[in-house]
Amino acid sequence: MSKHECQAVNAGGGADAVRSGTRDPAADEDARNRAADIADRARARNIGRADELAAWASIGEQGELSSEQRGEAAEIAHQLAGSAGTFGYLAATDVAREVEKLFSEADGAESWTRLTECVRDLLRRLREPPELSALD
Repeated sequence: MSKHECQAVNAGGGADAVRSGTRDPAADEDARNRAADIADRARARNIGRADELAAWASIGEQGELSSEQRGEAAEIAHQLAGSAGTFGYLAATDVAREVEKLFSEADGAESWTRLTECVRDLLRRLREPPELSALD
């Protein structure tokens, strides 16, 4: 396969583009729309995860979070960090990693206050446009 043919396949033109040497603008647009839909659903899911973390942080501030619940919250933060980064929310990824660490290690009122602040920051960052977009 020539360099041009590889580029056509990688650009979303598929086998038809390889045979004809052209790209299908409608197929490209369809692919962009599907990717945007996936990114929108991931963003909504991540905001839901961050809302869940806010609830866990509130329970933790009251001193009522078990070690099992802390582990579950840390796992949610871990998943959110990976997903956010995949979809271009790089700063949110960094904050989610800090949230994960804080859920694992938080001890004392100051730690829980910091955790709550981080979760608020995480929500704010997820509601903004991504820093990077695969659609650009």
